[in-house]
Amino acid sequence: MAKVLLKNLKKSYQNNQIIKNINLEINDGEFIVVLGPSGCGKSTMLRMIAGLEKVTEGEIYIGQTNVTKLEPKDRSIAMVFQNYALYPHMTVYKNIAYGLKLHKVPKAEIEKKVEIAAEMLQLKDLLQRKPNQLSGGQRQRVAMGRAIVREPNVFLFDEPLSNLDAKLRTQMRFEIKNIHRNVKTTSIYVTHDQIEAMTLADRIILLNKGEIEQIGTPNELYESPASTFVGGFIGNPPMNFISGEIANKYLQIDSLNSSKIAGIRPERIQITDKERETNKNECLIPFNIKMCESIGHETLIYGNIENSNTELIVKESSHSFVKNKKINLQILYKDLHLFNATNGKRL
Repeated sequence: MAKVLLKNLKKSYQNNQIIKNINLEINDGEFIVVLGPSGCGKSTMLRMIAGLEKVTEGEIYIGQTNVTKLEPKDRSIAMVFQNYALYPHMTVYKNIAYGLKLHKVPKAEIEKKVEIAAEMLQLKDLLQRKPNQLSGGQRQRVAMGRAIVREPNVFLFDEPLSNLDAKLRTQMRFEIKNIHRNVKTTSIYVTHDQIEAMTLADRIILLNKGEIEQIGTPNELYESPASTFVGGFIGNPPMNFISGEIANKYLQIDSLNSSKIAGIRPERIQITDKERETNKNECLIPFNIKMCESIGHETLIYGNIENSNTELIVKESSHSFVKNKKINLQILYKDLHLFNATNGKRL
């Protein structure tokens, strides 16, 4: 195991800068998830750590070794891809053992390592099958087994679950987390799926246009977003934002002028029968319901603040709402997040 250090890391293609001066320290044994929208540079960053992309500027350390110019095979990393990258003509056993065989590991040691990995990944009964005889989840387990037996210093995961259906993704998230608890290898996991990030990560690195927007635990990013981008990206549905004259009129915060934006999570907004505020810790907002969407145990209510174009989403446990109905929303001031309207940064 080893820590990973990125120093002033940059990547450009001609005049297009993909990664912009990233500095990051990943602790020994930590499970880091790199999260962000398509095109933010997360896979490029992972591929530079793996040695599959050349670094334009900066340095990469794995443990005490500067690996910036080393070949992938010399970096003590193992990578798990979204397309599994299995050899179709080889059995499961041979796929898992292939890397060890290339490194001339003794046969008895290979057998022991494969047996341990197969036991961990519930592959013992599948070792003589070929990839085309396996389900998507089983193929992904084989790809992970191939990585585990190499005992690398760092695991790199490049959106490994994106080809699986929802049920299998949930199952594989559990298995990946369980494997990490067992082997305790430093892991860097790239995804655009915030559910994967929130359930797997010790810390999340949220990227935006090649830069780190925020680093923190899943709870820190959810409860204390560093910017409107973080608040709008983390959470489903995302954070609501109220700005300008509407915020001044309804939120009634003296310090909330047009240079500030107020954010609030959908589940922190309450529907109320009150006609006016009863204490200084709350405000009421008149709201027009446009649409309700049932998602099982919860209902998402879409609409707009009365006499404005400001739209909000409210998450409620009740189901007794109708379209075009006017209601009052209750917001507690303690649940508001304030941001700079110019740069979106948290105040």
